[in-house]
Amino acid sequence: MIDQSAITAEDRRLEGAAVWHTRLHSDEATEADWLAFTEWLGADEKNRLVYDRIEDLDIELADKREAIIASLEAASAVSESTVIDAAWRWSRRQKWTGAAAAAVAAVLLVFVSMGNFTNDSSFAGEFTTGVGEERLVTLNDGTTVHVNTDSKIVVDLDKGERRTRLEYGEALFEVAKDEKRPFVVTVGDSKVRVVGTVFNILRHEGTVTITVAEGIVEVSPDQSSVAEPVSQAMDRLTRGQQLVHREGAVQNDIHLVDAGAATSWKSGHLAYEDVALERIVSDLNRYFPTKVRLEGAGADALTFSGALKTDNQAAALALLEDLLPVTVEQKDDTIIIRTER
Repeated sequence: MIDQSAITAEDRRLEGAAVWHTRLHSDEATEADWLAFTEWLGADEKNRLVYDRIEDLDIELADKREAIIASLEAASAVSESTVIDAAWRWSRRQKWTGAAAAAVAAVLLVFVSMGNFTNDSSFAGEFTTGVGEERLVTLNDGTTVHVNTDSKIVVDLDKGERRTRLEYGEALFEVAKDEKRPFVVTVGDSKVRVVGTVFNILRHEGTVTITVAEGIVEVSPDQSSVAEPVSQAMDRLTRGQQLVHREGAVQNDIHLVDAGAATSWKSGHLAYEDVALERIVSDLNRYFPTKVRLEGAGADALTFSGALKTDNQAAALALLEDLLPVTVEQKDDTIIIRTER
């Protein structure tokens, strides 16, 4: 029997995050579940950090499905402990139940506590994802880069400087602190410089958006990308600040945001608060192969607040249709969101 007094608050938080992860990735998850999950995330900053840990681990385990199942089956042959069907984790058709969620949580917790997983490591290289794919890259300095859908990063680490380039797409950087070797990300015509922090960068349709979740980030023009030196001053961002830069422009827009919402894609959903529908359509087109087009009078005036799942295009569109005065229809190989007249 487990000694309940030996279970720490961190253990309970980790188990709760694993159960939430399983629940939200099932076909039985409801909008009420997503709202409750958002409330749980916002209740304590540690909840978000632990949930991110579970998400990162899930990505790693997904690539090792067969090996994990084989290991658990082998262990069950010599153990009297309860056998956990690890295959359930990858079967999205299964219904979510308390017992199943507990089983999956147990698998995740075992691998977290024992460290039985490895990540990609590299001094240099290119890392890309296709539409709808994600990838977790761990560099040899301890930095992790969570590469989002349809993205590409190029890494080049040396003794003097750690250099990364975001060619396109989105990535969440959790930079290991090293004061002697700054971490520099080149994105478009800008450079992002940090020592150790957590920040998100999105480069899409000629716009670079940088959001800081932890620490301090310095953003300046990339002088090597222009014919003549640019006199634009450096911008220093702190936690909760977001910089929006239109490539080629001199002035940047800096404002306060909910960093958790800006990085919610790591948790399998996109969180919005009074965001233009046009922007949401642009986001959906990064996540799904079937492209979406917005039509109709007044479409540019519509806004949306809520959470959209990034692994189910039909569910995301159905929610938009339920909450906004629009209709959704598919025409040939395109989905059209049309405002009602």
